[in-house]
Amino acid sequence: MGKHSYRLSAASVKNLRGVLLAALASALIFLFSGVVFQSSFYAVPLLALITLPLAIAATNVAWRAASACVAVLVFSLLELTVNVGATPLSPIFAVYAACIFTTIALIGGGLYWRIRAERDSYSEQGARERSISALSTELLTAATAEELYALTLRSLFSVTECSAVLFIPDGEGGVRRAGSYPEGLLLYPVDDSVSACFRTGERTGYGTSLCGKNSLCCFPVMADGEVLAVAGVLIDVWRDVSVYQLQTAELLLVRVGVALKRLALMRREQKILMEKELERMRSDFLRSISHDLRTPLTGIIGACSALNQEDVALDNAARRDLIQSVGEEAAWLLRMVENLLSVTRVGSSGPKLNKSCEPIEEVLLETLEKARGRFPNAKITVVQPAEFLMVPMDPTLIVQVLMNLIENAVKYSGPSARIDLIAEDGDAFVSFTVRDYGRGLSQDDLATLFEPSARRTEDSKHGMGLGLSICKSIIRAHGGEIHGHNGDPCGAVFTLTLPKEDSDDEREANRSYH
Repeated sequence: MGKHSYRLSAASVKNLRGVLLAALASALIFLFSGVVFQSSFYAVPLLALITLPLAIAATNVAWRAASACVAVLVFSLLELTVNVGATPLSPIFAVYAACIFTTIALIGGGLYWRIRAERDSYSEQGARERSISALSTELLTAATAEELYALTLRSLFSVTECSAVLFIPDGEGGVRRAGSYPEGLLLYPVDDSVSACFRTGERTGYGTSLCGKNSLCCFPVMADGEVLAVAGVLIDVWRDVSVYQLQTAELLLVRVGVALKRLALMRREQKILMEKELERMRSDFLRSISHDLRTPLTGIIGACSALNQEDVALDNAARRDLIQSVGEEAAWLLRMVENLLSVTRVGSSGPKLNKSCEPIEEVLLETLEKARGRFPNAKITVVQPAEFLMVPMDPTLIVQVLMNLIENAVKYSGPSARIDLIAEDGDAFVSFTVRDYGRGLSQDDLATLFEPSARRTEDSKHGMGLGLSICKSIIRAHGGEIHGHNGDPCGAVFTLTLPKEDSDDEREANRSYH
C-alpha cells in the first residue's frame, strides 16, 4: 500500500505542477497581450498555443480537463477583473472557451498518450529482441553448464534489475543452488516455491497463486516439456518489476532451456564416443597383450619340453642355450608384468602417482645401473646438467620409462650399440633424451608410434608398441610430453619432458590419492 501511495503522490505532484504552470502561463499571456496588443482577442490563440500542450501532457483525463479549465479560468478572471467595462469578453465566452479547450485537451491527450504508448511498446520490443538475440549468440559459445548458468543469471539481472538465482536437480530427488547473481545472495527459505515450480512447470512465487507471499518469483526453464532448472528473481517490494521485464525474462529462459538441452545431448554424445573409443583401445590393448605374451610363453614351453625329453640327447652347450632362452623369455615376461602394473597405476580414472622431489642424477644413476645389468655390452653414455636439480616425479615409473626406451634402442640397434642418455634443464621443464644410432624409425612407425597396437612388423619376437603406449601414459600423468623422431644422420631419438613444479590440479589429485 505504501509503495502505491508513493507512486500516486509522485504522479499527482507532476500533474499538479502542470496545472500550476498552466495558470502561470495564463497570467503571463494576459500581461503580454495587455502590453503588446492591448486587446484580449489576440491573447486567445496565444493562450491555446501555450496552455493546451501542458494540458495534453497530463497523465489522465481529470488532470487534462483541470489544466485546460484552470488556464481559461485564470485568464478570464484577470480579464474581467482588470479590464471590467472595457473587455469584449463575457462570462459566456469564458465558459465556451473552457469547453473548447477541455475538448481539445482530452482528444489531443488521448492521441498523444496512445502514440507514446505504441512508441514505448515498439522500443521495448526492439530492446527485448536485441537482448534475446545477444543471449542466443552467447549461449552458443557456452562450452560448460557452469558458463551457461553464469550467463543466464547475468542476463536475468540485466533484464529485471533484480538479484537472480538458479536451481537445478541434485540427482537425488531434490534441488540445489547452481549459482546466484550477485554472488553470495542470501535467501529466506524458498523450498516450497522452487519445488512447486519444478512440479508444475509454471511460474510460482511472487505475484502468483502458488506461494504468492514469497518475494522470489520462480520461472521454469523447460525444453521438450521437461523442467531442466528453475530461475528465481528476487523482487524488490519498493520497486515493482514491469510486465515487459517479466515477459522478457520468460523469453530469455526459453532460449536457456534449449541451450541446456543441447548441452545435455552433447554430453551424451561425447560419453558414447568416449565409451566407443575406450572399447576400441581395450580391444587393441588385449590383442597386443595376447600376442606379446603368447610368443615368449611358446618359447618357454618349447624349451622346457626339449629339456624334459629323455629320448633326445642334448649336449651341455645346447642345454645352456635352452636354459638361457628360458631365462631371457621369463625376464621379458617379468618386465611386461611390470608394464601392466604401471597401467593399473595410470588408468582412466586419473593419475595415481607416488610423487616426490627427486634429484635428476639419482634417477639417471639408477637407470644406468639397471641398463648395464640387463645390457652389459651396450655402450651407454650419460650427459646431465652441471647444477643440482630436483624434479617432482614418481621415480619408479620414470626409471621404467627410461628403461623401456633403452630396451627399444638396444633391440633395434644391436646388443653392442651406442646409446646416449641425456638430461637437459629448461625454463619450466626438464627433458630426458634417449638416442640410438641404429636403423631408425620407418614412416609407419612414426605414424603409430605411441598407439597400443603399434609394433615393428619385421620383429616377430616381441612387440614394442605396448611399452611406448605405457610410457606416454606415465609422462602425461606427470604433466609432461614425449616425442619420437629419427636422428641425423641415423638412429631414433625419444625425448620426454617433466615439469619442474606440480600444477594445482596435480597437487589436488596427489593429496586426494594419498
